[in-house]
Amino acid sequence: MASDRCVNSIPADLAPRLQLSHYRHETSAADTIALVQAAVESGCPGVSVFPPFVADASRAAARKTSVVAKICQSGMAKATIKAIEATSCIKDGATELQVEPLLAPQLSGDFTPLKAELLELARAARATGRDVLLHANLRTMLLNKGGGEGWIEAACRAVREGAFDGITDIGDDASHALVRTHAGGLILRRSMPAIDFPGVRRLLHPTTDRVEIFAELFDIESIGDIF
Repeated sequence: MASDRCVNSIPADLAPRLQLSHYRHETSAADTIALVQAAVESGCPGVSVFPPFVADASRAAARKTSVVAKICQSGMAKATIKAIEATSCIKDGATELQVEPLLAPQLSGDFTPLKAELLELARAARATGRDVLLHANLRTMLLNKGGGEGWIEAACRAVREGAFDGITDIGDDASHALVRTHAGGLILRRSMPAIDFPGVRRLLHPTTDRVEIFAELFDIESIGDIF
């Protein structure tokens, strides 16, 4: 099958803890469907996709893996626009949302805008799909560097008070340890910009729900070579 190379690359013991993803802007609908097929065939519980492809991905997933819509991956959009994109993705079949909040206020130690943005998104999302899971990307390594544990604690609190279900942590081991300390019941995931499978095993702390890995990092030169 088209996705065999990707499926065969994923160790069977890790598959139940992985979320497959793309990150390149040139990702196509065909690339996305192949990624969904790989997630289903390997037994991965989630696959994160860009909003234009959510409907196709949902049909291909056929409820065998969770379709996670990547909302505004640059973060640079008004909350109202993100809310519109979020509700559209839910209507297209997304069962989870992974949202990139505006980063600049966080890097000045102000987490009130984060809470407000997430609340607006949560209200819109829950009105459209009550059971959809909501995850906020937090760039915790930057937060830890800027303000230490206090900033990470404040960010976690803003996510909880923003009515989100979880955090997708984009950080290192030190910052993730602080997130675990202050998560307070939030679902914790990790997203790594560069990964190897021994590294994935190291990341799989018992409190970590999934690790997001990127198809582009399977030691190949192009998307087409994976699938």
